[in-house]
Amino acid sequence: MTIRTALRYPLFQAITATGLPAAGWTLDAYEPGTDTRKALYSDPTARGSGYELANPLTLDDRGEKKIYGEGLYKLVLKDDEGNLIWTADYVGEPTLSEFWRSVVQNTTASESVADLGIDNHTHVWNEVPAETVSGTRKNFSTTKKYKATFLAVYLNGARQQRTLQYTEDSDRRGYTFVTAPRNNAYICHDLIIDP
Repeated sequence: MTIRTALRYPLFQAITATGLPAAGWTLDAYEPGTDTRKALYSDPTARGSGYELANPLTLDDRGEKKIYGEGLYKLVLKDDEGNLIWTADYVGEPTLSEFWRSVVQNTTASESVADLGIDNHTHVWNEVPAETVSGTRKNFSTTKKYKATFLAVYLNGARQQRTLQYTEDSDRRGYTFVTAPRNNAYICHDLIIDP
């Protein structure tokens, strides 16, 4: 059975540049890296077309929607006039095959999967940094040191792009956003621990 994950828990939420709920905005969902539509769901485990959400879906008066997905997505957010707000590629939780494909692509010939420590369950998922999002803070910490390039950072449910939206700290115990997230934004990260 495939388990779907919430894109991002507890609800997907978008806000306007002035901090107001993005009521009536739309979210398109695609296969990552493509323009091929991919289904989103209203339930984490139910089967059948009755549980597929409209694509694009429309956010409610609070700019929110409970959505579940299978694997990774490219998400495109547009305002209520159809103007592009952002595109976030490779959002969500990778399926096992997507995760291992990423591991293989990031493994050099001199490393093995065992060398990466993955078989020892040395990963952290959905960790929220200890620091408060203040609207001015850019630096956030992780509880464990992570392997270089094996950090995924999410802002309000959208996976951020390394170097474009954040950088990994040189000690690999944190990361720095290029632009400080807005006050009360939701931040979390996934990582593979560097033993």
